[in-house]
Amino acid sequence: MALTTTQARVRDFCKGRPVFTLAQLGATLGFAPITLRRALKRLGCFSSFNHNARYYTLPDKPRFSAPGLWFYRSIGFSRHRSLTKTLRVLVQDSATGATPEELTTLLRTAVGNVLARLAQQQQLARRRLGHRVVYLAADPQRQAQQWTLRVQGRDAHATPSALPANLSATTVLSLLRELMRWPEASVDQLARTLRRQGVPVDPPQVQAMLAFYQLEKKEAPCRSPRCSNRSAVPPRMTCVSSACCQRKPCTPSTDQPSKARPARR
Repeated sequence: MALTTTQARVRDFCKGRPVFTLAQLGATLGFAPITLRRALKRLGCFSSFNHNARYYTLPDKPRFSAPGLWFYRSIGFSRHRSLTKTLRVLVQDSATGATPEELTTLLRTAVGNVLARLAQQQQLARRRLGHRVVYLAADPQRQAQQWTLRVQGRDAHATPSALPANLSATTVLSLLRELMRWPEASVDQLARTLRRQGVPVDPPQVQAMLAFYQLEKKEAPCRSPRCSNRSAVPPRMTCVSSACCQRKPCTPSTDQPSKARPARR
């Protein structure tokens, strides 16, 4: 293609660099930003979908991967050019849709706000699956296919289809009652508390019940003044950890008792 003198100078400057910025072009070539943008558009340059589209690259530099992405260090470029179009294509082409976490990992940049805006504009569909948000294609037929596969995959890999056979209804009710009374308790603490109440249950069985009801548990740190982990145990409970909470036994003083002062007359 025939290039003007300005466009040729811009091309020659960019050939030796994998990426560059408008500020670098302006400082070296001395052209106004609007002139440089016209030249970059004429050359077909890509702008980065992250870093506020600050970086550019010539069209023959990127080696796009299967999803149409190319990275130079932390700078990302897309075959689809803009971030919004890239997200639409990635969600549309995915067999099961995509979560914000999955897309953030793939694109190496936070995309939650952009996805929410696309859903508000009805360019993508949004559904909840448990504690996660899943983005799906806007087309109803494609959306139904993606949702079906996403739910099937989640049921197959994440959630047990039934409780263990050796757990009675009384055991389940006791666990749920104790969990409502003490929601911050860990799996081990719940198992110990239930055994003290005469309910025969061990930590793996407690974990199985929590997984069935999709209740996540975290270890409950200690609330003792001597413990550095003290945020999640209710005040009425005491820590059972011997490593961090045992008080030092009192030792009798070896100092000689002071003599009693004589009473004043």
